[in-house]
Amino acid sequence: MIMSKIKSIFRFSAVRYSRLMNFSSIVYGLRCQQCFSQKSMTTCSSQQYEAHCDVSEMCFQASWKLFNAWQFHMKGCTPKTQCNSDKLCGSAERDCLYKCCETDSCNGSMTIIYSKWLTCFTFLIVLIVTFWY
Repeated sequence: MIMSKIKSIFRFSAVRYSRLMNFSSIVYGLRCQQCFSQKSMTTCSSQQYEAHCDVSEMCFQASWKLFNAWQFHMKGCTPKTQCNSDKLCGSAERDCLYKCCETDSCNGSMTIIYSKWLTCFTFLIVLIVTFWY
């Protein structure tokens, strides 16, 4: 189910790209970064490219694990009504991190993935500074 969802997202983007190459008069919405990786969000980001979304879509970035065995990392466009963990990561997954945003290339950063680590690191620095002096 997950792989078919991923394939349909990229197939939809390929159709959108082919329409662009035909120079038809299409009105686009946001420009979002698009990529997919089963290794890491860093790997995904290293392969990302700019995609043009429809006006009814927004940018997203999602990472999830399937049954603690497989991991998936994606960026792209999604309908505004489908910006939730069930639609982006599937209902069987329990470990889903995602963010949706509505400005050009707003899904280009990896802040969603490292937010827990940044918080822990900041807390550790505060403790060290507090007890050091």
